[in-house]
Amino acid sequence: MDYEEGQDVVIRRNLGIANGREKSQYYYGGSIRKVPLGSKGVIESVSKTSIYVKLQNGTEWSLHPDELRTNKEHEEAEKKRQKIIDSKLEEILQVAEPKTEEEIITDREAIKENTGNRTEYQKETHTGIVSKILNYFRKSRTEVASNAGNPFKPEFNPREEYAVWLKKEFPELDTYARRGEKYIALIERKEEVLGGAKKAYRHAMDTTTDCVKRNFADKYNALVESSKTNYFTRSTNDFLKYIIYVSYNLNNGREERHYGTAIMD
Repeated sequence: MDYEEGQDVVIRRNLGIANGREKSQYYYGGSIRKVPLGSKGVIESVSKTSIYVKLQNGTEWSLHPDELRTNKEHEEAEKKRQKIIDSKLEEILQVAEPKTEEEIITDREAIKENTGNRTEYQKETHTGIVSKILNYFRKSRTEVASNAGNPFKPEFNPREEYAVWLKKEFPELDTYARRGEKYIALIERKEEVLGGAKKAYRHAMDTTTDCVKRNFADKYNALVESSKTNYFTRSTNDFLKYIIYVSYNLNNGREERHYGTAIMD
């Protein structure tokens, strides 16, 4: 990709490791905590190996070309990613006969890896968890279809149930967030949304790895802070996307990611 001055770009990944730095840093230094992945800006100057970008918050940052992509590329990738997520959720939510344990999980090694080093609270087999999730989603779909405005009442996995609840209660959330507009239906239920997010956050603190905990804390804190601003819709959508991103079940059992080194393509 040939970049030009004045071009609108998005930071898509950080490549600190490729230049002998920490995995949380960018190629030319600086941390993703200071400049988060997904930050947008305008190119001020271009050389063969580096691009100087002025970000929307006023920060000026030197980046490797492979750490960027154009706004158009980013929007196309986001649309593609959202279609995949919606498709996976629809598969889970479709009304069907409950699957057997053998149909849901056939790889016993996967079960061992996902349950071997957990607390008593977490030591339920992955098969049992997936079965419960499927049954809960089927039940949730029927209830939501007949009764709009359902309260968030998690039964066993607040983190993933919250993601499904948000998708069903606020189906246009992603659309409003992309446009940078207020989603009135969401804002009118702000306290309920924040209460559910708190339950999902606490569950994440009990059940995820350290690197995911840090990112969850950042996303949750950003959501709470945004409740006092015009960015509540966007922050809620970001929180939802992160839950789906790190969820083994909602991502159809994908392999573990190296959290923090790239945003999802």
